[in-house]
Amino acid sequence: MNPSRLESILNSAAGKRFLVVGDLMLDVYVHGRVERICPEAPVQVVLLQGERAMLGGCGNVARNLAPYRVRVELCAVVGRDPQGQRVRQLMAQDGVSGTGVFTDPRRPTTTKTRITAERQQIIRLDREEKNFVEGKVEQRLTGYLARAIPRADMVLMSDYAKGVLSENVRRTVFQTAQKADIPVVVDPKLPDLRAYRGATVLKPNLREVEAACKRAIADQSDLERAGRLLRRVSGCKALVITRGPLPTAVFQAGCKPVYVPTLAREVFDVSGAGDTMLAFIALGLAGGATLFEAVEMANLAAGIVVGKVGTACVEKSDLLALFGEIEK
Repeated sequence: MNPSRLESILNSAAGKRFLVVGDLMLDVYVHGRVERICPEAPVQVVLLQGERAMLGGCGNVARNLAPYRVRVELCAVVGRDPQGQRVRQLMAQDGVSGTGVFTDPRRPTTTKTRITAERQQIIRLDREEKNFVEGKVEQRLTGYLARAIPRADMVLMSDYAKGVLSENVRRTVFQTAQKADIPVVVDPKLPDLRAYRGATVLKPNLREVEAACKRAIADQSDLERAGRLLRRVSGCKALVITRGPLPTAVFQAGCKPVYVPTLAREVFDVSGAGDTMLAFIALGLAGGATLFEAVEMANLAAGIVVGKVGTACVEKSDLLALFGEIEK
């Protein structure tokens, strides 16, 4: 794909409506420098230099879409806590609609706090509740989805196994989308991929494929057997298996597997790479790209974000410049 084709796809996607449903998080980055070892215990002492917060989980998917002149809605859950208030502030700041984000006073806002020094992560502190949503909160989610999906151009499901994507929520997404003929692109987490039956594109990583197959993937033959099996079992139209720096494997019914190269570059932080992949596959498809073009876009976008510390967004100018470099 050349830069002019990429720009055409992005221009065609402009104005489209994307509905992102899943586990919403607050990502907090505390950074400093290490000067010594603590005399009280054999741990590093980090001198605090700064802190920043950004949308994580399905929120990171949404914020990756927002710069491309599209309309983005989130459907998710936060807690009744300061972290939930911060998430709502960040949604407004990032241009993401939060009308489908509901408050559950019985659970905390999922928060990941990463402490870094010298561009390296030292420790991560997680605050979360993994039980599935239920009762009135689940009803609000399914009610909103039933209304919002028919007016969307694309639905993205981002599952981090933090409890938002209950069976009822998933069923509502797939049944409503199927009736309205809306594509659904899914980043799964549950090991039984039949839970996502109804997905248009299913995007597990290699570790998730191994969990689904209950066996290690040792070579390309193993990968292709697993890919064909899981595509049939899940019922998706296309299975896209990401493998870190290795080419992404794409499986479609009646077709041989296709391998889409990734971008080889120095990796500082893989946080959010899967979110970026999900966002750009959906963005490409919404803009009229073929699946392989969409995966190529997504691979290069993910290659940009892993070269940065923390979850990051990909600027259009950076993406166009990268495609230009590759074309040379």
